[in-house]
Amino acid sequence: MQLLLLWFGLAIVAWVIALLSKRRPHRDAWPAYLFALPLAIQVAHVLDSVHAPLLVSVHDLAVLLQQIASATFLALLVVLFSSRQSVSGPRATRSQRMVALLGTFILYAVAFVPMEPSSSTGNLLASSVVALVGTGFAIWSLATLGQCFGIFPEARGLVLRGPYRLVRHPVYLGEVTGALGLLLARPHVLTLILLLVFTGFQYWRTVLEERALAAAFPNEYPVYRARVPRLVPGWRRSAAG
Repeated sequence: MQLLLLWFGLAIVAWVIALLSKRRPHRDAWPAYLFALPLAIQVAHVLDSVHAPLLVSVHDLAVLLQQIASATFLALLVVLFSSRQSVSGPRATRSQRMVALLGTFILYAVAFVPMEPSSSTGNLLASSVVALVGTGFAIWSLATLGQCFGIFPEARGLVLRGPYRLVRHPVYLGEVTGALGLLLARPHVLTLILLLVFTGFQYWRTVLEERALAAAFPNEYPVYRARVPRLVPGWRRSAAG
């Protein structure tokens, strides 16, 4: 019941943000209502941790910080989905939308991997640190992207500042880095396979998004693409890489 109330309250907030941003809440902001559910789950986890007995280890504190970082990331998604700009250019095709959705949600399948999380203190601490670094970088990237953010490969604006000076797709870099933390926490061949598939889908999304951006910004984007690497800072294998 608490989870349902949290989700409903967050959905109402997203609806209001969409109205204030002069967007159509029922059509333009639908992803916000979807991401409000995992946000509600993370908020519930944070509340449970805060109301639990005193944190007794560094790992307990790291887990709490990781929960707060994940909730912050999801909250930013909800806000941006509610207030994002309109698409400038063609809409994504059905197959492109499917790639984006799979790349977004496939990592949630890790929860169904048939194994217990690692009990090694070293693994758990390393997992928390890696996840915090990745999530923090993704939050910075999302905040910089602002209202140009979207889940599908569609152009809503061109952002070149902040983490976008380091790589062309910093949100995906942060997400993949954070996903490495899952592998450390749940070391299993199935987790590794899911991580590789997730990374492959994210790379595929970069290809689709760059086509949309190059079409929408035919003068600016090729220059930017030639100067800044795709996903690995400092690695410019080729003008298109």
